[in-house]
Amino acid sequence: MAKKLSLTVGPEHRDLTIQEHADGSFTMAVDGVEHHVSLSGVGQGALHRLEVDGVRTEVWVSRGQGGLDVFVGADAHTVQIYRAAGGSADSGDHSGKVRAPMTGKVIEVLVQAGDVVQAGDPLLVIVAMKMNNEIKAAGDGVVETVHISPEDSVNQGDLLITLESPDEE
Repeated sequence: MAKKLSLTVGPEHRDLTIQEHADGSFTMAVDGVEHHVSLSGVGQGALHRLEVDGVRTEVWVSRGQGGLDVFVGADAHTVQIYRAAGGSADSGDHSGKVRAPMTGKVIEVLVQAGDVVQAGDPLLVIVAMKMNNEIKAAGDGVVETVHISPEDSVNQGDLLITLESPDEE
């Protein structure tokens, strides 16, 4: 099954789809362009061997304060990875209740009461297992109530945001 992620490298945003193969390699679509990728650790440290479409290079990867610190030669990059998470635990019914899909900590709230949102718009970011998870609107609507704040801890299923559908206005 393919994983859908988003990442930022410095100021640039990229959408990823990753399909893992039995041999440990991956097919990775970056903004719709496919690449064959393999990554393997070298020793026990942060050094990794990365191969993209047959071109091999060594990269250093370590956890930093802003995400992953990635060094390729003399170039340093800060990379943040976001799991593409659904807008609510019951995203199929478009009930307007946006619930936490996992237990974690809210690090950013991107909307406030009165904001108009469309399906797929990011609403907030939750950190779980050291990964940023962008929570998106399941449907169009207007933000009625924001029930959480940055730094709040949430449990799976907790109510985060209530949306009013556009036809209820």
